[in-house]
Amino acid sequence: MQQILWGKLVLVLVAIVAVLQVVHLVLLSRLEARHHMHHHIHRTAANQGDSSDSQITEVDAVFGTLVRTVEQGRVLDSSGEFQIVPSIAAATKQPHPRGLIASTPDISIVTQCSFNHVYRLIALTQRWQGPISVAVFAEDHQVSEALWKVAELRACLPGIRHNVTFALVSPLPAKSSPPLSMPSPPPPHPCSLKHDLDTTTTNYATTHNYPVNLLRNVARRGTASEFVLVVDIDMLPNENLRQDFFAFASQRGLFRKREHDEKNVFVVPAFEAKEETPVPRHKAELLKLVDS
Repeated sequence: MQQILWGKLVLVLVAIVAVLQVVHLVLLSRLEARHHMHHHIHRTAANQGDSSDSQITEVDAVFGTLVRTVEQGRVLDSSGEFQIVPSIAAATKQPHPRGLIASTPDISIVTQCSFNHVYRLIALTQRWQGPISVAVFAEDHQVSEALWKVAELRACLPGIRHNVTFALVSPLPAKSSPPLSMPSPPPPHPCSLKHDLDTTTTNYATTHNYPVNLLRNVARRGTASEFVLVVDIDMLPNENLRQDFFAFASQRGLFRKREHDEKNVFVVPAFEAKEETPVPRHKAELLKLVDS
């Protein structure tokens, strides 16, 4: 009888040990999984931090180049009231329209804006996908911030770097103006580009008279294109407008007949809608909005 009891006790102890081993293995597995997850999160955060640091370094390098260009390339306008830097940053590559030979003249968008509206170029370049010349206006104390915004766009967005040529216009600075320096503090994630398009400040908000004609002329001189489309920064061309115009011009032989003394103007209708209204993709959607 006593041997039977001892045998049962041994079996119970063996069962308990087996259960404890299973529990131990489960706990070890969970601990290892938690450690692996923590390591992955830490590594991801570190990579994101490295990426952000790299982006800031790249934007900073472009900013430094822009500062040197401004300091070396300032000229006065004819009134002596404004200083102009005709090309603080030139487009690096301008794709030619599909189906046309390289000698065919291109068409450029010419536009202007105050420095706090340069982010509207993002939507404009996505629509146009061709050369754009923009003159940016900034008050004397805003030049550093304007250059940082331009540097950010060029460093982070290939479409802007390839297609957009920037010029800078600002009032003649006071003799006591501080040297240009990086805005402090710089954005923590410069290429996230989550900047609001300041709806409380208009494109013409400035303590000076906004020199719109000067800006347009500066932007016009910033492109070598024979054909230009002059628009405000908040206007969006319809999709394929550039390609469609070249098809229109080619069919009518405009490129063969052009003469230097000819002054032809092609009118592009403009429509205005509330800001939250989706931009129509084609004529049918546009007509539907007009009729509504």
